[in-house]
Amino acid sequence: MTPLGLPVEDILDSLKQQLSDRHEVVLEAPPGAGKTTLVPLVLMNEPWLKHRKILMLEPRRIATKTAAHRMASLLNESPGQTVGYRMRLDTKVTKHTKVEVITEGILTRMLQDDPSLDEVGLVIFDEFHERSLDSDLALSLCLKGRALFRDDDPLKILVMSATLDGDATSKLLGDAPVVKSEGRAYPVDIIYGQARQPKERVIDRMVATIKRAIDDNPTSSVLAFYPDREKFDALPMNFRTGFPIENYKVFTCVRSMAIYRLKSNSRQSRHSQVNKQTIRKLCWPPILLKPALPLMALMSWSIVAWCGKQNLTRRLA
Repeated sequence: MTPLGLPVEDILDSLKQQLSDRHEVVLEAPPGAGKTTLVPLVLMNEPWLKHRKILMLEPRRIATKTAAHRMASLLNESPGQTVGYRMRLDTKVTKHTKVEVITEGILTRMLQDDPSLDEVGLVIFDEFHERSLDSDLALSLCLKGRALFRDDDPLKILVMSATLDGDATSKLLGDAPVVKSEGRAYPVDIIYGQARQPKERVIDRMVATIKRAIDDNPTSSVLAFYPDREKFDALPMNFRTGFPIENYKVFTCVRSMAIYRLKSNSRQSRHSQVNKQTIRKLCWPPILLKPALPLMALMSWSIVAWCGKQNLTRRLA
């Protein structure tokens, strides 16, 4: 696989060595480091797996599906080949699948059917800081099943997170080694837009703020968060009709995309792909879904968010 230049690549050799020597490892890596999409692919052919598969646990369905699609694309494959996913009412795996991305409930059910997870060599708990009853139960069952049924060939466990208390988790796992990946920080400028005037519609003020972001950042794309789900569907139309026709040329080089969980995965992923063309993008996902969006290459994006009574414009330089 071609190196992607992501921060987590610097610690992959150390991670492989730790997993070879120990049965539990904690990985701390900031958001965007590449841990979710690169770590399983790098580990899937390690000799200590003994041709067993890797299970990676994700806390949400959209994260499960998106991670599987991203890893499959890095291998120039479709989900269900080397990398697959498994969730309620939606599964794409084959007998050739080496990495399965699954939801929390699926892992609990697998442990009920086979407490030893005999066909699994490694279980990865991704985003473990999003603690839930299902993930805690799954970890407990993995540890208990390993103690009872796999003394000769123990199941390996990797806990990954961006904001996890690594030392506390290490103690929980018997003083497991902690591998840390340093992320990359980029300057962020916070610019407050004009306050909404009396009787002015929120959506009109949002459109004006987006226009300002485009004018002030001619080389940036724009990611706009708008909290009202009902008015959200009307935002693209208001964006097109909110200004005189002579000003419309400002937006002719901007690609607009509405992104939310009802869209298909192929349509959702368009905004996250690094476009080789010099086209700018205008994306407006609902604000409540922003933690789940796999945003890639945001180094030159402007972010517009409606925050209560004020508009907030952020620029990632």
